[in-house]
Amino acid sequence: MVHMVSVKLEANNFLLWRNQFIPLFTCKNLMGYVNGSFPPPEPMIVSDNNQVFKNPAYKTRQHTYQLLLSLIYLSLSEETMSKVLTITRSVNVCDALEEVYSHKLKSREIHLKDELQFIKKGSQSVSDYAKTFKTICNQLAFMGHSIYDTEKFHWLLCGLGPKFHAFYARISIYTGTT
Repeated sequence: MVHMVSVKLEANNFLLWRNQFIPLFTCKNLMGYVNGSFPPPEPMIVSDNNQVFKNPAYKTRQHTYQLLLSLIYLSLSEETMSKVLTITRSVNVCDALEEVYSHKLKSREIHLKDELQFIKKGSQSVSDYAKTFKTICNQLAFMGHSIYDTEKFHWLLCGLGPKFHAFYARISIYTGTT
């Protein structure tokens, strides 16, 4: 699976990195090992006649954990790996990385929403302004924070300037929207 991982995790690309693993682990039925939803089997089992022996499912589980851990480590930059090097389970590595980078995601979300609300057309063409606006909306959607269409419409028109405000006000009167 190593050849299927193209993005190494660095400080600024956590979403891209995470989103390459989700479909890979999901299609290979490995997501439960990473998100903790597969409970680990007991290392030892007792037979019907009360004999205790090693559980083969436990050994298979440990093998899978190590395989996933190796795959995850191979996808980390040196700087990122140093943050999780002592962690020995894939589920714990993923939790730790989420914790390290989630504050950056929230900060990025706030920054993009501010950018969306305060973007101005300025000297750009309407087409270039709309492309920039759409790019910001797409980045928010990619992060899982889509913006309502009415808010997009409002912020898009606000950024176009006063001429478009008057136009929007006239449309609002006829359509009953505000």
